[in-house]
Amino acid sequence: MAESGHETEALEQYRSGLVLIQRTLARDPKNVNARKTEAALRLEMASQSLRRNNGVVFEELSKQLPVNRQLLFEYPEDSDCLLNLADNYSQPGMLESARSRVREGMEDFKKSVVCARVRWHRIPGTRGPSGS
Repeated sequence: MAESGHETEALEQYRSGLVLIQRTLARDPKNVNARKTEAALRLEMASQSLRRNNGVVFEELSKQLPVNRQLLFEYPEDSDCLLNLADNYSQPGMLESARSRVREGMEDFKKSVVCARVRWHRIPGTRGPSGS
């Protein structure tokens, strides 16, 4: 929806999904699929909002970071958790770069790349994108 210019409607759909997920988590707080889906939806919502209000997005991403770290701590072999954390780092990197805070943006991007490299090394038969 968002890609076709319906950002408001897309955000409403994300919010509706979050309501359903929160109901599931109220009954079963350890439900890893619901927790991962919630993390992914929040990141997607933030990326859709990126074009509109960077201050609010930065705050939302900052709140989501400990959630994604905790998920990866609890499920270190789960690629979705790792990739959500990588995404959580890359989005603030874009915001910092847009604010001409290149050093801070690069630090966030480096953290994201580390997560992505870890994921790449977990794929059987690979040694990394550069063969290392």
